[in-house]
Amino acid sequence: MNTITTTINGDEYTLDHDAIARNAGDGVEYYTTGQDSNGNIVEIVWDTLPGWDWADDVNFDNEENACDWDVADIEITGYATK
Repeated sequence: MNTITTTINGDEYTLDHDAIARNAGDGVEYYTTGQDSNGNIVEIVWDTLPGWDWADDVNFDNEENACDWDVADIEITGYATK
């Protein structure tokens, strides 16, 4: 298994998988799960950028332009046990 690490909001995260598109009520958002540098389990959510329209990219082959991948909402969903 390949390890995916990335920096978001200035902090490093290890991701469980690539970001996946999901319905966000009035549009599309991308999410993944992973761990922060303290081992806490997190959910990471990226909002799509204004002007990006999933209907124009129905095959999701232009996802690099969908979000600002360096900025996301991050929620701790479980705490590291040390």
